Amino acid sequence: MSNASEKYKKVQLDDYIGVASLLRKATRYSSRRDEQNVNVCMNEIVKKVTDTADEGWFYQLYSNLISTINKVRAQELQLKAYDLNSALLKPLTFVKSKKSEKV
Repeated sequence: MSNASEKYKKVQLDDYIGVASLLRKATRYSSRRDEQNVNVCMNEIVKKVTDTADEGWFYQLYSNLISTINKVRAQELQLKAYDLNSALLKPLTFVKSKKSEKV
C-alpha cells in the first residue's frame, strides 16, 4: 500500500485528459478496423502511463481494441498486460518460455 501512492504520482491529471482523448480516437479507429491508427493512439497512451499502476490495464484495453483486427497481436498485448498485472485476464495461449543456456 505504501508504494501505491508513488505509482499514482507519476501521472498528472492533465495527462489523463490527454489519455481519454487518445482513447476515444483509438476506439473510433478500432470500429473502422484501422489498425495503424489504433497502434499510434495506444502507443501514445502507453508512453504516458509507463511505470504506473495502470499500465497493465491499458495494455489489456489495447488488446481489446485490436482483437477484431489482429488476433495474434491482441494475444501478445494481453500477455504483456498479464505480466504487468496478474489480476487481469490471462491470454488464450498462456505459454511462457524461457531461453535455456547451453551448459
